[in-house]
Amino acid sequence: MARPLYDIRIFEILPLRVKASVMSDYVVVYGDALDISEYF
Repeated sequence: MARPLYDIRIFEILPLRVKASVMSDYVVVYGDALDISEYF
């Protein structure tokens, strides 16, 4: 079984206001933009 992705786990515990800011202003640094946008 694969280990959990830490960036997503950290995102889940952030306050709602910070999550909203990240979702509206994110920039894909690593990975496929389509895959990352499906999370939001």
